[in-house]
Order: sequence, then C-alpha cells, then structure tokens
Amino acid sequence: MKTKKRFKPFWYWSLLALLIAPGTSLSENINDEDKALYDILPGKTDELCMTLTPQESLEYSFEATGALLFNIHYHLAHRSFYPVHQKLASKEKGGFSPNSKQRYCLTWHNANRHPVAIKVEHKKIPRTQ
Repeated sequence: MKTKKRFKPFWYWSLLALLIAPGTSLSENINDEDKALYDILPGKTDELCMTLTPQESLEYSFEATGALLFNIHYHLAHRSFYPVHQKLASKEKGGFSPNSKQRYCLTWHNANRHPVAIKVEHKKIPRTQ
C-alpha cells in the first residue's frame, strides 16, 4: 500500500526554526538603549551594529560565561577600521565616541569549543559641547 506524502504547513517549519535556532542576533532590533542576553555558538560571531555620529557617544558593557574576541569596527570602501581593537575578554565596561558618522559594530567571536552566554547592555548618549 502506497502512502501519500504530506507536506508540513508553513507554521510547522516556522516553529521548528524558532526551536532550533541558536540564540538571537543582537543586530535584529536595535534601540538607542537596550539589554540582551543570548548564546554564541562555538566558532560563531555575532554583532550589534548601529549608526553613530560625532554628536553621540556609546556606553556599553558585556559579561560572558567565557572569553570572547571583542572589537568595535566599521566598514568603508571595502575595508574594515577598528577604533576599538580586538581583545580577548569575558567582561568589559566602556565608552566610545566616534569621529565620523558611520555604522559601527560591536563584535564578539566565540573561539571556544562550547557555547558562551553573553549579557550585553548599551546606550547612546548625546555629547555635550
């Protein structure tokens, strides 16, 4: 007896994708002030990107369950520039004041063999003259 193949409805695949998706990317919903808690899988990179102007500064902090490679960079004419150079850290609190209007990315890379949970907080602040 032949059985008819049944296709799963769209909602089934959407739900399955949500259940097996590894964490939430920080770049999905960026506000001027936000907090996020998520996992970075081994060998993966995640970033939080936002446009900053010289009239703004950024306060940020993160705390992770393992060491991550961290930097702040932007892209211009197919090149990457690093106003905050890459370093290995599991915890950091800092500030950044850009010299030009760019889309800056706070970036974390997990070089560990296990997932690393990270809590990130950031806030854009108008600079006073």
